[in-house]
Amino acid sequence: MTSIPRAALALAAMAPLFACGERAGKTAGASTTSPVPDAPADAGPLGTESPNLAVSIAAGKGAVQIDGSSGGTATTTMCSDECEFQLDEASNADLSAVPDEGWVLDSWDGACSGWHQCLVQVSGHPAVKARFRPAPPPAKVIRYNALGLSQLAGPGTPTLAEVLGDTGAVAGTICGALPFCYALGRDVFLWDGTLHRFPVDAGTIATVDATAAGRVAGTLLRADGAQRAFTSADSDLVELPTLGGDSFARAMNSSGVVVGASLTQSGEKHAVAWKDGGLIDLAARTGMAESVAMAIDESGRIAVLACHQAAWPPGCRAMILADSGMLDLGAIPDDAFPLAMSAQGSVVGFNRDGHAFVWMDGKLTDIDREVSAFPWPSLTLPAGSQLDSSFWGISPSGDVVGEVDFPIHERPPTTPILWKDGTPFDLAAGVEPPMKLHTAIAINAKGQILARTGLEEWTGVLLTPR
Repeated sequence: MTSIPRAALALAAMAPLFACGERAGKTAGASTTSPVPDAPADAGPLGTESPNLAVSIAAGKGAVQIDGSSGGTATTTMCSDECEFQLDEASNADLSAVPDEGWVLDSWDGACSGWHQCLVQVSGHPAVKARFRPAPPPAKVIRYNALGLSQLAGPGTPTLAEVLGDTGAVAGTICGALPFCYALGRDVFLWDGTLHRFPVDAGTIATVDATAAGRVAGTLLRADGAQRAFTSADSDLVELPTLGGDSFARAMNSSGVVVGASLTQSGEKHAVAWKDGGLIDLAARTGMAESVAMAIDESGRIAVLACHQAAWPPGCRAMILADSGMLDLGAIPDDAFPLAMSAQGSVVGFNRDGHAFVWMDGKLTDIDREVSAFPWPSLTLPAGSQLDSSFWGISPSGDVVGEVDFPIHERPPTTPILWKDGTPFDLAAGVEPPMKLHTAIAINAKGQILARTGLEEWTGVLLTPR
């Protein structure tokens, strides 16, 4: 069995609000950094007719590989200056950038734009220019001490860390004994240097969504199919009231206020807060049909994603609700799939193209260019490789964590990323003792990070800056 990250479990409950279909990856066979070994450099025009495709290097150092068809025969050639080619009319030419060492593709110009795959239909004498720029400097490294979290209860009783609190406490689920974890179920745990265990009723599945001040909050899937938000009280888990339907938790603060969402009897999804055992319906304050409370800070400010509708595209807006009123921060682009939100209103996730994004102060930043141009030591890839990415967690200061992967593989190599002050960091490059890391799912106010070493369960690691 494989593990589903904490954010994905919460999103399963949120699917009617934020579902956008399968994540789109980049096209296999897009721009490559390796030329075909036998391709001649700067080949002249192909065929005897007038050239109908022009290719040139407009800036920087590199070449362009052209895969096309001439006289009905597949051809491959290279251009490193200014070139003209005769290709079959109405055929397609696939252009790939081949940067010199120390350079990366900056952009295409002319018949292609952007900086990914360049596919040109040979009709009307198209012209394409390639622009290269110097590769980024060597990867920066932040050093971390790594603490394994998969055996907090000792050998034979594995633990699955799902959330990270701002004090460094972790919480999740604990298995009574291998290999009976799924048959017998799991309890909830909190570890703050000492392991605290909260029993879960037989037939009920628990996921943990938040921890603060020695408490945990999450969601229980009962044997009858009902889904209920819970919080801990002493050594027990207490179900929280609903608006008539299912409910789930997303976050909590040190005062014990839990936020999330509840369905009404008619099936509407409302952002809610649970305080002192009572339920507060926040939906009316948003003025939108669907909403989820995503985060809460120590002052009680609640970050909410509110949408016009449950169907895609939902037309969502980010909002901050406080005692003083409601602050509408603006619309989230419809192609953005939000995975986490800070109490300050910043939203992170990935988009339809498989690129991690940060939405902050009303502006969306797609970090695809920075990620793909970056040399990733733990992936052993050159700068300029085409990569996918996603963000799973955000700290109060705006630091973001997630993963980067190489999409052309069936099981792509993956490594965790920290996005800090506009710079990507390869987390695996700075871990002591060295280990292979797969993804990062949470980051707290102290800069500690909850990571995993693989897709399998029981692979949690706490990274603490040195």
